[in-house]
Amino acid sequence: MLVDLLKSDSILAKSKGLSLFDHLVQVTQIAQKIITLWGKGFDEKKRKILLLGSFLHDIGKIDPVFQKMLRGEKVVKRIKHEANTIDYEDAIRSELTGICKFLSEQISEKITVDESIIDDILAFAATHHGLFYISRENGKWRIRREWTVFNLKETERITLIDLLFEYYPFGGIVIIADLIQSYCFEKQIDWTPILRETPSYSQLVNFLIKEQRIIEDSLKLDEPRDYNLKDILTLIGGGIDA
Repeated sequence: MLVDLLKSDSILAKSKGLSLFDHLVQVTQIAQKIITLWGKGFDEKKRKILLLGSFLHDIGKIDPVFQKMLRGEKVVKRIKHEANTIDYEDAIRSELTGICKFLSEQISEKITVDESIIDDILAFAATHHGLFYISRENGKWRIRREWTVFNLKETERITLIDLLFEYYPFGGIVIIADLIQSYCFEKQIDWTPILRETPSYSQLVNFLIKEQRIIEDSLKLDEPRDYNLKDILTLIGGGIDA
């Protein structure tokens, strides 16, 4: 069962010992607080989708090879966890009701969604480091990297840009909430004062831009690569006026 894996203390989110369960719940709580603070009048259905997307954004980290990487064990080939998102599509679809019930218990807010939103949930997971997007080919979603590449088999795609428009101004909230949690874990501080002391959502994004080097260095400990966080955060912040 997917929920059993998500709540297992033995499944890690970070090599320094943070469990995937703790990370996912905290990221969702941060997203929940952000929308509550700066999303007056925001669509309730979209709010629930964003919270579920936040909770499932690191679903690819369940992968056994990725868990070995986090534990410092030797692997034949290193993987990027977002690229494994589609491996869990069937499990998400079949267990959606149970996942929503479990999440509702963790954040004290009823989450009810239908299967029609799962495509966006997969897209939030695949795009949350700004590197990949999902492409429908031969009736199935696949993970792709180059936004500018045209694939003859592709009939549909969902990119980070699509999410930014569809869920404005919170289309990048999975990224923002994830980075705040990672930053606070690295600094060993509570995240609540950061939100309490930040006047606006746009200034929260600016805070992360200022701290992006610390965050990026932390991310590279587990997955060495170029994250281009400043560019991604600038993109997210560019369309926010609140």
